[in-house]
Amino acid sequence: IPETELNLLVLTAPQHTSGIIEQAIVKGIKNIWIQQESETPAAIKLCEAASLKPIYNHCIFMFSKPTGIHHFHYGLKKFFGSMPK
Repeated sequence: IPETELNLLVLTAPQHTSGIIEQAIVKGIKNIWIQQESETPAAIKLCEAASLKPIYNHCIFMFSKPTGIHHFHYGLKKFFGSMPK
């Protein structure tokens, strides 16, 4: 991801996610991570309609030097090739 691009991590109640995604699109944010339990089909469709490829259905903790159960989960996803790119 180029340093000049804006990034967004959405970690909110699902009923607020679509509104946040709409604001992000208006502001030109291209890289959006929707944390598990925050994603909704409507929010994902908003991203896709704006030609964005959000990361969703993945826990952010697996990408921040995970420990404990997150480390185990990371290992499984990496082994089976289901890590987002």
